[in-house]
Amino acid sequence: MPTNNEFIRPVRKRYIHIKCLMPTEMELTIAEAYARDPKFNNGLFCSYCKTYSSQDQFTWDGTNEKVGS
Repeated sequence: MPTNNEFIRPVRKRYIHIKCLMPTEMELTIAEAYARDPKFNNGLFCSYCKTYSSQDQFTWDGTNEKVGS
């Protein structure tokens, strides 16, 4: 496991829900947690749909990369 300052992925604050194609932005501390451990959480909230879904239902904004991969 990386130390607090070691990121294994880029720090990304926005993700897109595949269902509605709308972005959600997360706090920097949560974005950094994903950059340290991409499988940090198993679900995400869509601010447009107002629902939680599994990570495989989201991509990082500006990429085709699924959150958690």
